[in-house]
Amino acid sequence: MPLPLDNQLCFTLYATSMAINRTYKPMLDDMGITYPQYLVLNALGEADG
Repeated sequence: MPLPLDNQLCFTLYATSMAINRTYKPMLDDMGITYPQYLVLNALGEADG
């Protein structure tokens, strides 16, 4: 018998990911960038040089 969705790690990770994306979307829309672009810009900002 399958586990209920609330007891499956994959569902919890998916729900968390969706919540994070909903939180960031208004800020990213204002900047005209996507979440992957935001991550790259953050990585570049942390890099030396």
